[in-house]
Amino acid sequence: MLVAFRRAGVSHALRASRALAVKTTSQRAAQWIIPSATPITQTLRSSFHTSPVRFSVSAAQEAENAVPTTGSQELVNFSQLQGKIDPQFVDNITRRMKITTMTDVQSKTIAYTLDGSDCLGQAKTGTGKTLAFLVPVVQKVIAGLPASRFAKQQMRAGDIRAIIISPTRELAEQIANEAQRLVAGTGVQVQTAVGGTQKAMHLRKCQNEGCHILVGTPGRLYDVLSSPYSGIRAPNLSAFVLDECDRLLDDGFSQDIQQIAELLPDPTKVDRQTLMFSATMNRDVLRLVNTMMKPGFKNVKTIDENEAPTHMSVPQRTVIMNGYENGFASILEMVKNYRANYLARRTEDPELRPFKAIIYLNTTKLTSLAFQIFDRLLNVPGDFRSGHPFGNMPLYEIHSKLTQAARTRTSQQFRAAREGILFSSDVTARGMDYPDVTHVIQLGCPRDRETYIHRLGRTARAHKKGEGWLYLHKDEKVYAQAKLAGLPLKIDRSLETATKDMVNEETNEHIEQIKNAAQDIHPDERTEAVTTFGNHAEGVLGRYAMEGMKNFAIHGLGLKEAPYFRGGMQRSPGRSGNRMLGGGGGSRGGYGSRDNYGSRDNYGSRDNNRSRGNYGSRDNYGSRDNYGSRDHNRSRGNYGSRDNNGSRGRGGVSNAMFGI
Repeated sequence: MLVAFRRAGVSHALRASRALAVKTTSQRAAQWIIPSATPITQTLRSSFHTSPVRFSVSAAQEAENAVPTTGSQELVNFSQLQGKIDPQFVDNITRRMKITTMTDVQSKTIAYTLDGSDCLGQAKTGTGKTLAFLVPVVQKVIAGLPASRFAKQQMRAGDIRAIIISPTRELAEQIANEAQRLVAGTGVQVQTAVGGTQKAMHLRKCQNEGCHILVGTPGRLYDVLSSPYSGIRAPNLSAFVLDECDRLLDDGFSQDIQQIAELLPDPTKVDRQTLMFSATMNRDVLRLVNTMMKPGFKNVKTIDENEAPTHMSVPQRTVIMNGYENGFASILEMVKNYRANYLARRTEDPELRPFKAIIYLNTTKLTSLAFQIFDRLLNVPGDFRSGHPFGNMPLYEIHSKLTQAARTRTSQQFRAAREGILFSSDVTARGMDYPDVTHVIQLGCPRDRETYIHRLGRTARAHKKGEGWLYLHKDEKVYAQAKLAGLPLKIDRSLETATKDMVNEETNEHIEQIKNAAQDIHPDERTEAVTTFGNHAEGVLGRYAMEGMKNFAIHGLGLKEAPYFRGGMQRSPGRSGNRMLGGGGGSRGGYGSRDNYGSRDNYGSRDNNRSRGNYGSRDNYGSRDNYGSRDHNRSRGNYGSRDNNGSRGRGGVSNAMFGI
């Protein structure tokens, strides 16, 4: 990550609109000399040359010759912050959060930012960068608040001291949660403003409880800051943070950021520290750095250029499947194998951790379906008393169709879990920090290389071990070769389920367990999952897509027929752009009648024998609450339909491709 902070002095302040209007002169360019804590790379310097305010040759040379600032300023333990920040913060970090030793980015950043200096830093994800910027921000906030402001009745939403912008709701909630832990007992109030949530409720919280630190997404932040009726104002803003800056720009938030900046107080009159984080330093990011930050910022680099990046160092295995119909059962076999051998392997490897995985799927509907199927697994198909193959290991789901409250609750539960599986769409793929994830599993090739790498980055964080598994349809090889060339993927042939010819009725225990559980899901839900997945598969499998989806629907999910599709892959004359994969029509537009889909008394409801405990562990009934975790009622009438809170109603490939 690249961390950018803003220097304390106000006389040289530049902001977006003003900086773009300034004429470039050699005298002004000379002001943009970086007194770096570590040398800036040639890529960084050359990129800065294209920005509105340019470096002079002497400035670039000085940056090249800059020497790292170390020694007395560098910190190792958080206890060293005693006397430098509020003692309550130190106590919260060391005693409540149980963090004693600083990571590299924390030790090299915090010391340079407590005085209000800007700092451009570079660090990998999962190295504690959130706490690295929160410490100077909360200290700056509390230092500017008189003691009387901590009286609840005097707190108000019209005097926000710090604003933190994140590209996604999940990241914003994660940052806010960590900030709340950091400021506990100090009276500093942290609030959120994110899309997909109840705006009125958050405004009431701000107005009733007060707000010193506001964390949010660009659209919602602009909405509340620009509204004359919200009461949200920041006349004394002292800190401004842009997290995941490259992603903010990639997602089209450049104008929102500019508009938010224009709503903030004039930095020449009210000085503030600006913090920016970015995984990459492209031209757009550097242009934003130049327009948002003042001269005199420092550079901190925490990446060893000789150290391989995570996606090149994490063990990565590829399972080549006979078809998508083999996917769920192959994953089931892999999870069972790990859990069965865990205790024996633990004696040989004390660092081996319980199975904690994120399973990424390429569509929201498929994510939801996978979770439901794995949730309904039975050791003995049809015997509700036989128990679940995973025992008490909790399962979770997270995707965009859940409410923000549900997603937040699920994230918190999975983050705290010792073991478990999170079925996820790409809402968690970038920036989210889930401790101790042992496996990242991807079913089907992701849409691009960047998505694969960001997903993989959820494991092997904070110097812990992890591994990646990629499950590919045998006909995905051309697509995968193009997208993932050069990554250290190794073919894994340990899973017999992956190569079973399910079209010709080859089976085993894992396949039967998946098929049995799939019959519990209403045909409409299975159909919708196949339909949305088919749109993705068209670009991956090419001319094999129709056959692949037909086999997945019928032989993997137990549908009588594959559903109708819309799109170029499926178009045929006389069907107005719709084409059904295999078989005749039947009732309900080719799906057949509902009564023919393996009904199980009230459409798949089970008795009360599958307990899993609260919030994801099986309790005496084993169903799930409104946040996607299991709670008190296993019955799933109407094939387990769900509301938007995540609750359920009652109802061979070339070896050269992977470096072998």
